[in-house]
Amino acid sequence: MSRKKKSSTSSQTQRSIDFSPLDDHQKEALKTIKDNSVTFLHGCAGTGKSTLAAAYSLRGLFTGSVRKIVITRPYVCAGEQLGHLPGDLNDKFDPFFAPVKIIFEKFLVKTVLNKFFKNEQIVAYPVAFMRGVTFEDTVVIVDEAQNCTREQMHMILTRLGHNSKIICTGDEFQSDIPENNGLKDAINILQAVEGVGFYELPPTSCYRHDVVARIEEKYRAKRD
Repeated sequence: MSRKKKSSTSSQTQRSIDFSPLDDHQKEALKTIKDNSVTFLHGCAGTGKSTLAAAYSLRGLFTGSVRKIVITRPYVCAGEQLGHLPGDLNDKFDPFFAPVKIIFEKFLVKTVLNKFFKNEQIVAYPVAFMRGVTFEDTVVIVDEAQNCTREQMHMILTRLGHNSKIICTGDEFQSDIPENNGLKDAINILQAVEGVGFYELPPTSCYRHDVVARIEEKYRAKRD
């Protein structure tokens, strides 16, 4: 997604974000989010799934159409066990939230981002603490959704309150729990549900190094 360089004076006056989709696939992905209450953005690495979700939710925050952005990720390590993490809940969850925070930093000057966090307009919320919660006037971003279990995905999707959206982003082919992949399961069983949308971003929309798209195509072809 294209972004203009933030000026030095914008730290006190930022009232919007400047972004545009890089291709027709990203444009259609944004339309899918707009047209549905729950959206699954899935597809290969580097296609901007999390960036699209962040940009859409920030636009809603600036325009006042929502009051809060909630970001959650399943507490799963990529094939490794890191042991006990020190500190309080925020300290423990911070390493898992960091990749999404980096995306927000691309759109927001530091003072505005810090203000949103301080005012709890942007909140990191562990999946484990979601049961019993209803999100109103909120965009919920479920990042790395392929690492949600079926039970977690079911629970998260039923937290949706009025004037809210849930955006699940992930690559069902890169799950660390392939035997209980909640993203893949949801894609299979929710296709006919009104208000639930799906968009798969293809390898041709990968904007990382050129070789990433070629690697993705080979791995996907082997698994199909």
